[in-house]
Amino acid sequence: TGCHACFIYFLEGERLVLRAASPRYSRFVGELELGGDEGLTGWVARSKTPEFIREGAMEDPRMKYMPELEEERFQSMVAVPILSKAGDVIGVVVLHTEAPHEFDDDVLNFLVHTASLVAGAIENARLYEETRQRVGELEHLAELAETLTRAQSLEELLPAVAARGLDLLRAASCHVYLLDPGSEELRLQASAPANAEAPKSIKLQSLGPELGRSGRSAAVAVPLV
Repeated sequence: TGCHACFIYFLEGERLVLRAASPRYSRFVGELELGGDEGLTGWVARSKTPEFIREGAMEDPRMKYMPELEEERFQSMVAVPILSKAGDVIGVVVLHTEAPHEFDDDVLNFLVHTASLVAGAIENARLYEETRQRVGELEHLAELAETLTRAQSLEELLPAVAARGLDLLRAASCHVYLLDPGSEELRLQASAPANAEAPKSIKLQSLGPELGRSGRSAAVAVPLV
């Protein structure tokens, strides 16, 4: 298209995250993001409609200035949504030029077609990744079932449960506690990885607050009944 720079944003939750960029700006991939209601990029994501600015891009009220991308140098801009087959927004392709540039219908049609091809590739890659993940989970479950039937003691069983739980949930750590009926305390029996930090015991009434101490990390507790 003869443009100065190209950027591709992916919609991740409510944010548009820069996931690909021309070499000059590649160091900002994964670092820069926009809210879904910010900038012309957000406007295109919300409207699902291509849009271009012929000149004076930064004067457009929809623009949000990003100094890292040297946007003060740009005059023209075009943004095209990347849409799934269902019509949902996957991301936005953005192109800039340093000089005023007329994006005619042929260029816009080319960009829309390219975005459609990109969307198909993204959906196929995500489907493949999800399928591979499910197969991996089934393999881990089968291995866990085999371990359960082989185990002759808790010393064999519980470390295997912790290790498989770690793999299945792709977690940072997994701990197995057993209830001490006499004291109403959960006592640590196994951890994965083996050196992962965890309280040696947790009173039943303190379990909720203990999970709450995980801060911004996700934590889950499942009862063994």
